[in-house]
Amino acid sequence: MDKYNEVFSDVDNIKQHTERIVADTDLIKKSISAYNALIKEIDNIATKINLIAINASIEASRAGANGATFKIISEEIRGLADDSHNAADSTRAVSQSDEETLTHLISEIAIISENVSDVH
Repeated sequence: MDKYNEVFSDVDNIKQHTERIVADTDLIKKSISAYNALIKEIDNIATKINLIAINASIEASRAGANGATFKIISEEIRGLADDSHNAADSTRAVSQSDEETLTHLISEIAIISENVSDVH
């Protein structure tokens, strides 16, 4: 009878740990959503910076020789905006990969939890 109680105690422990893991994965999922919102904001800022750089370039062209230096600066700013877009895209790809991995992990945990419940 002791072995029987020991098995049920182990199953209860597994169930408790599984529930904690599920809670932790929910927190991670919320963090990923927050990261995605930040990435979207960074991308929006980069788009606005790019538009400002384009407008600055147009104004520099209108200024002729007097605007040559400003045109170079606006091109550099536009390059930084492009770099920001690229970094946001790369970060978004990593975040999506993490989200897919987490979704898979959650489904695996659900299977374990179901199996543990069947034992008990």
